[in-house]
Amino acid sequence: MKTKLFTIVFFAMVCVFGACTTPPQDKIVGKWNLSKIETDQKLSEDEKLAYDSFIEELIKSTSITYNSDFSYEQTANGNTTKGKWQIISGSDDESTLKLQTTDDSGQKVTVSLETLTDDEMVQVSVEEDPNQGKITTKNYFKKSTK
Repeated sequence: MKTKLFTIVFFAMVCVFGACTTPPQDKIVGKWNLSKIETDQKLSEDEKLAYDSFIEELIKSTSITYNSDFSYEQTANGNTTKGKWQIISGSDDESTLKLQTTDDSGQKVTVSLETLTDDEMVQVSVEEDPNQGKITTKNYFKKSTK
């Protein structure tokens, strides 16, 4: 009886802590719509007005579809980019998942996935600016239900 109970508890724990979780590759497949952008970039008042207007239009027009064959298609401001995508595990000292895209021209972009659920994704990028130092940008996406 103890052996059966141990087996049931063991499989329940495996299911809860590992085997029953959806892999990130499966969560990311589908169409995602940009819903918000946050950045710590310092802007003047004039730059901020232009930036806010640009971001508003970008949010309205940006979607990315990640396909199960690891291809993607991104549309932003009427321009479409296609390429391949992959999930990269963090290094030994970093547990953050990373999403890397490579467009048809060979340009690679890697972002950290701060959040990845069945319906929400937050991509974080950090770039070095000679005048401002590190600039962090967070792109928030919601999965399309259509």
